[in-house]
Amino acid sequence: MPRSHADWLLAHIPTAELWLRPRDGHISVLSAVAVAMDWLLAIGGR
Repeated sequence: MPRSHADWLLAHIPTAELWLRPRDGHISVLSAVAVAMDWLLAIGGR
């Protein structure tokens, strides 16, 4: 998503976290899927 929209979401969702991955685009960010799944499992009880 565009950085400006990510910043807007971060400002309007109290529990939001922003993960910036320089040089990753819409497709290359898929390389972070394993890290994202670990994070989802870790916060699953919130």
